[in-house]
Amino acid sequence: YINLKKYIKEGLEKHRDLAKTLYSYVGPLVMASIFCLVVGFTLSREYAIQVSLDGEEIGVINNYTVLKNADKIIKNKLVSTDEQTWELNSDIKMVSLGRKETVNERQLANNILQASDENIIEATGLYVDGQFIGAVKDPTLLNNALASLKASYENGDPNRTVSFVQNVSVLDGIFFADSVVPDQQLADLVVSEVSGAKYYTVASGDNPWGIAAKNGITYSTLLALNGVSEFKSLFVGDVVQVGASVPFLQVKYVERTTRQVDIPYTVKEEKDKTMTLGTRKVAQAGVKGLKEELVESVYVDGMLQSETVVQSTVLSQPVQEIVKIGTYWNGQIIEGGSGKLTWPTAGGYVSRGFVGQYPAHNGVDIAGPYGTYIIAADSGVVTKALYTNVGYGVYCIIEHGGYQTLYGHCSRLLVSVGQQVQKGQIIAYMGSTGNSTGNHLHFEVKRGNVRYNPYSWF
Repeated sequence: YINLKKYIKEGLEKHRDLAKTLYSYVGPLVMASIFCLVVGFTLSREYAIQVSLDGEEIGVINNYTVLKNADKIIKNKLVSTDEQTWELNSDIKMVSLGRKETVNERQLANNILQASDENIIEATGLYVDGQFIGAVKDPTLLNNALASLKASYENGDPNRTVSFVQNVSVLDGIFFADSVVPDQQLADLVVSEVSGAKYYTVASGDNPWGIAAKNGITYSTLLALNGVSEFKSLFVGDVVQVGASVPFLQVKYVERTTRQVDIPYTVKEEKDKTMTLGTRKVAQAGVKGLKEELVESVYVDGMLQSETVVQSTVLSQPVQEIVKIGTYWNGQIIEGGSGKLTWPTAGGYVSRGFVGQYPAHNGVDIAGPYGTYIIAADSGVVTKALYTNVGYGVYCIIEHGGYQTLYGHCSRLLVSVGQQVQKGQIIAYMGSTGNSTGNHLHFEVKRGNVRYNPYSWF
């Protein structure tokens, strides 16, 4: 070994120049080989991008585009209710993939949501007429509450459609955590009432039409709210409903039904100078016609709002009635009235309206100062003029040729029986005679023993 070492040393010293030359050629080749080995080993391994949020790894992705798309997915579904904003603050670094599996953009978006549940959360939102109301994690109670509102109006009839009056939408999305409420809270809200029913206490001088007008509703709505076809009596202190309760969500249903409807016959009146004034004789009896209608009815919260006749088919035509009207009175021919009445007082106001036939209030009370002029509502002949202290008190009746008007509780009459009067002529002064509690005119329109609502004659 000693001799070998000595031999090598002597050889190197003897051939020093040759050794230097060999090293200058062989050295780079060795270094290049080592470099190739290192690069080859490095390139043989796979690398990826590790995404972290608040120090927690949430996924490994192949390229940065996956992260950008995941951010876009979240922001597209994110619901902002008060100009709130959300930004993804993630950390990324290159790592060796090794045995790790990469995630796609949707998987990464889900991982981001799970890691961000203190700020944003997947939930189901309720919108009414485009306005965000609230969101819940589990929409089961909300959907059940919405279904229960419509269920009471669904009867299985294919001709009936049930929906909400408002535009109601239930949409999944990503919401800020502070807009998510307990499931039961939102379910209770949709079945709650915004306001309760409204009531009105009848005061002195009130009548149904005036009460309806005071409360901004129609007379027919007032009847429907109180479940009556007419107010047979209405006294001071009575309480009537003037407004329905208003729920948070109103339910509308539309249905189509078929019905048969009478077609009223027309009445032709012919004057007959051989018959006594005011007498009527049917020369040809009228016959009602009949038609079949397809009707579309709209209800809101169970109350009828409108009816539209979609189709009408006449089954039988009506037959006109012809009535002879007497115009003979004490040797004279009286033409009678026009059938269109003028207001029977010079001023005043309606203190009580028409309610119905006797014993209800079967006329209109018009109150005013003592002595207010009372005017003939139409032309005709005075057939009754009485001064009494009971009932109508001082009153008169004018025959207009087929119908009559009555003027009660006068203080004084300016006409007598048999006198012809003209429409608009002063016939009496207002007072409070007979069964009366204050100065007013009790005005009636009647034909025979049937009283009519004067409002339809003015």
